[in-house]
Amino acid sequence: QGAPRCPNDWVFVCASVGDCKAFLIEHDTLKVRDITLDNRGGQQFDADCGGRLGPVMENGGPDLRNLRTYCIRCQPGDLVVAVSDGVHDNLHPQMLSISPLALKMDFQTWEEAAKVVDVELVASKYRIQYLQNLISDIELTPGNVVSKIMDHCSKITLSSRDFMEKN
Repeated sequence: QGAPRCPNDWVFVCASVGDCKAFLIEHDTLKVRDITLDNRGGQQFDADCGGRLGPVMENGGPDLRNLRTYCIRCQPGDLVVAVSDGVHDNLHPQMLSISPLALKMDFQTWEEAAKVVDVELVASKYRIQYLQNLISDIELTPGNVVSKIMDHCSKITLSSRDFMEKN
């Protein structure tokens, strides 16, 4: 055991081909890191997941254009949280009705901003801060973190789920 955040023999390694994201939560500081920061680079349009496993290409192979590998140092007690887009989309400022102006960007809409800045980088920074705030008042256990994130997603999607159930 060395000093806090001292390099050691522990690393987390993962690969991604699409919309899933992984975050590291440092147990001693509660700092959140977006392990898969650049995993949305292969998208051709908003609904494009950027990659798929299985025989989805014309040649019968997988869509690996967005295949990325990641490696991050971690310490005993840190948590890795892997989430699908169904979860991390609910941490995106646009999904939370946060305008670019509210984030001190000189754009009225996210579409305007996307023409000039890397909106995914802005969203990632926002997600990190949002997650840090979300977990700041809980005991850092896997169950507590998952419950807090899923409670948030449930609240955020309530009106759209109600609409879909009624219509």
